[in-house]
Amino acid sequence: ARRLATVASVDLTGFDEGVFSPEQLMHWHHRYLTIVQECVSNHSGVVDKVLGDRVLCVWNIPRRCAQSEYLAVKAGLAMIVRWAAAATAERKAVRRPSARELSLSRPELKIRVGIASSMVTFGNFGSDTMKVFTVVGEAVEQAIALQRVGCKEHGVPILVT
Repeated sequence: ARRLATVASVDLTGFDEGVFSPEQLMHWHHRYLTIVQECVSNHSGVVDKVLGDRVLCVWNIPRRCAQSEYLAVKAGLAMIVRWAAAATAERKAVRRPSARELSLSRPELKIRVGIASSMVTFGNFGSDTMKVFTVVGEAVEQAIALQRVGCKEHGVPILVT
C-alpha cells in the first residue's frame, strides 16, 4: 500500500561502543530508547525499527493521523528536551558519587533528529521465512540523510524538510 507519511530518523551522537563498558552501554541505550519510544507514542507515532542507536519512527502509518508533520516535530523536540533534562537530573541527584555511579557517568551524548514527509510504500516486507512490517520510500532516505549529515553539518539537533 502507499500513503503519505512522515518519517523521523533519530540517532544518539557520541554513542560509541568502544567508549562504554557493557554496563554503561546497556544503561544509556535503555534510557535513550525509553525516551524516544515515549515521545513518539505520546505524539501519535510508531517506532518502526531500532538499528543499534538509530531509531526509525513513522506517523500516519499504520494508523492514520492528522497533522503528522507537526506531531513528528513535536515528538523530536520532546526527545531532545527530555534527554537533556534526564542528564541534568541525574547529575544533580549524584552528590557524592560512588565508584559505580562514576562508571555510569554520562559522556557528551546528544540526540539528532531528521524528519521528512512523502509518499511511502508500507506493508510486510521480507522472505518466505521472515517478514517485517516497515515503510520504504524517499521520506526514509531523506530523514536519515538529514539526521546523519544535515544536523552534523549545521550543528543543530533537528532538521525538517
